[in-house]
Amino acid sequence: MQLANKVKAAVAVAGRQLPPGFEVIRDYDDTTFLVKELNKIYYRAGLSILILTLFIFLIYRHFRHLTVLLLGIAVTLCLTLLAAWLLGVNIHLYTIAGMTIAFGLIVDNAIVMLDHLSLHKNRKIFLALLAATGTTMAALSVIYFLPAADRQNLSEFASIIIIALVMSLAVALWFTPALYALLFRQNNQGGGHRPVSRTTVTIFARYYGLIRLLGKHRKTVGLALVLVFGTPVFLLPAKWEGHEWYNTTVGSDLYQEDIRPVTDKWLGGTLRLFVRNVFEKSGYRTNEQTRLYVHAHLPFGHTLEQMNKAIVKVEQYLKGITGIEKFVTSVYSGQDAMVVITFKEAYENGALPYQLKARLIARSLDWGGVEWSVYGVGRGFSNSTGTSLPSYRVVMKGYNYDELARQATILAGKLLKHKRIQKVNTNERLTWGEQSSTQVVLDLDLERISQVASTRTVASAIQQNTWRTTPATAITIQNKLMPVLIKNHGAENFSTHDLTGGSLWLNDSTQLAYATFVNLHKEQTMNAIHKENRQYIRVVGFDYYGSSKFGSKYLTEVLKQTASELPMGYEAKRSGWQWDWQKTKRNYGLLLILAIGIYFICSILFESFRQPLYIIGMVPLSFIGLFITFAVFDFYFDQGGYAAFILLGGLTVNAAIFIVYDLNNLKKGNYNRNVAKAVLGKAKPILLTVASTCFGLTPFLLEGQNEIFWFSLAAGTIGGLLVSLVAVFLVLPVWLMKKATP
Repeated sequence: MQLANKVKAAVAVAGRQLPPGFEVIRDYDDTTFLVKELNKIYYRAGLSILILTLFIFLIYRHFRHLTVLLLGIAVTLCLTLLAAWLLGVNIHLYTIAGMTIAFGLIVDNAIVMLDHLSLHKNRKIFLALLAATGTTMAALSVIYFLPAADRQNLSEFASIIIIALVMSLAVALWFTPALYALLFRQNNQGGGHRPVSRTTVTIFARYYGLIRLLGKHRKTVGLALVLVFGTPVFLLPAKWEGHEWYNTTVGSDLYQEDIRPVTDKWLGGTLRLFVRNVFEKSGYRTNEQTRLYVHAHLPFGHTLEQMNKAIVKVEQYLKGITGIEKFVTSVYSGQDAMVVITFKEAYENGALPYQLKARLIARSLDWGGVEWSVYGVGRGFSNSTGTSLPSYRVVMKGYNYDELARQATILAGKLLKHKRIQKVNTNERLTWGEQSSTQVVLDLDLERISQVASTRTVASAIQQNTWRTTPATAITIQNKLMPVLIKNHGAENFSTHDLTGGSLWLNDSTQLAYATFVNLHKEQTMNAIHKENRQYIRVVGFDYYGSSKFGSKYLTEVLKQTASELPMGYEAKRSGWQWDWQKTKRNYGLLLILAIGIYFICSILFESFRQPLYIIGMVPLSFIGLFITFAVFDFYFDQGGYAAFILLGGLTVNAAIFIVYDLNNLKKGNYNRNVAKAVLGKAKPILLTVASTCFGLTPFLLEGQNEIFWFSLAAGTIGGLLVSLVAVFLVLPVWLMKKATP
């Protein structure tokens, strides 16, 4: 930040020293944006603390209870900051936000311990608290198994939360009981029994009757849960090559047209809504300053002057727009130019960027002759007609250029066998900035030619009319060396039409119609030949008209077949511009590791192999809330949504752990009644911890879904936690109950 201030001062001094008509401005400065983001995080953290403090005060409304909670939370925060400093955890946007989220989790542990102390006057709940906190830390530890690029920011985000949870455990074990004993001396001996009110008895009787009723129909409840969550029948392909039994049943017209629309809807559940309406439209977003980009493209061969003349129209239009901070124009060549527009702070998050984008789109239709692309805010727009990069790209390498071109043609033939691939370009651009050009390519029918004359004779006859050569010599004019271009007489009067509609006279006076052996067609060709480590490089590109997932799968199969057929010294690999479905599978496969970790923690705590399965069952049920939140409210799912999956995996099992732990400690009485007692006995702390976590995440919703990462994280976590309450109070006791008895 000090460096940024020095740069601002230097720019100001330089501006005063320039001649009239000149000025110096800062073209790029992200420090202002970072300061705004930090202030936003500070505001959220302060608001979260305020909301949770008011929540605690309204719930307990007792000075001594409030003192125990607030002092415990304050000590935990101080210990967390000290431990973070000792461990060298950096303070940045993600760690500050992590502290905000950790504050809600710290409150959860404090509430559970205080509630147990109030009822039982002992610390026996600590083992359950340790297990519950351990599952949350295990969920956050999954972040460390992500690829380096993904865990760059999230690793310290997870670290600060884990440190806070460890410190909260230490405070819950030693500080909170000691302070409670000090403030509640007259009540700190023995557990005691409080008189049970008639309302409590009525609530217990009705609740016990409800779960007994559900327990009698356990299979029906299980089937309903499966249908609500959903089965992946909607992902079944329409055809399965080589499996006739599948194509005559699932692939039949009857199933695909009449049955499938019904089964996909009713058997797909909330999973289908999430996959079809949310996940397939999701993507990775970066948190950057609002900018609008206007890209201009002219065909190969245009000059800088022509491009500048086109871009001046944009500049003249932008000068009259109020709310623009600045726009910077870069003319890279006669083919490419870019205008980057930034906005004043008062207009940045308003409607102006979207309105200006729409206006520029409308204007670009009038600025003909140029391909315009307007993007940067919302969904991108382009009036280009085919020069955009294809959906899939394959990079081929080899030591012989002609053989590499032949192998590219063979690969294109394999790809074109799929009906969803209509066209393959075997000479695609290597990079975004590289420009392609359209050339006329002449293909000869060698078999037809050989029936009339030799190939050499035909080629020589064509060259007499069309052959042009680069300078073979040079002459000196006024002491300057000038190149000389040599061309055949009459070549200017020979056109491509003559190659299709005319005739060719050979040296032996034989007349041969061009249409019988010549094929002319246009294709995109490159203006450069690329090499790397003495290998030529060629790019094959194509569009797949369908789901990216299935297009990716088909390309993988073709490349696997091609790899076994390529000559030695040649290779074909997929370019890395596409959505990495293997990486996606790996990331969501880490949730399985989380489930295994939760199982081991709970099996040790409960000394049981079956009860941990009930705990893990809470996790997919909480995902139903996440599915509904994003699908129904049409929220954008980015990397924050994936983090919500991980966080839910750790948080939703906490309530179930407390219930099962209490159930195992209730040795006397009817087992099914004990299940109801365990659930209702922990109802208050469960409701309070879920409410405190949701309130702690509420400030992250205030900026709307344009807020990258944090909105998706908060929305997904809150939705999952709310639905998990239904699972905890209705589904878990049904699973725990033995066969219903009268």
